[in-house]
Amino acid sequence: MFVCRSHWGFEAADVRGPVNIWHGRVDRLIPLAHALALAAEIPGVATHIDPTGGHFFYSRRLLEILAPLVPAHGAGSERRLARAA
Repeated sequence: MFVCRSHWGFEAADVRGPVNIWHGRVDRLIPLAHALALAAEIPGVATHIDPTGGHFFYSRRLLEILAPLVPAHGAGSERRLARAA
């Protein structure tokens, strides 16, 4: 898989574990087809397409995107995510 103009050093199909791919449908820099092609290579991937999002859509959805990466330990996890956003 080539992303960012060079090979990653591994095949996307070899990635194991939970993977989420997020992409903005109206991104004018990276075509949606690139995100979908990457998603098609990774077993068990969860693909999230923001219907109105552009290249920087993630700033509006940062808490949702990061939530699976922060252990849920009560209200403290929400504060940590809010600081990250």
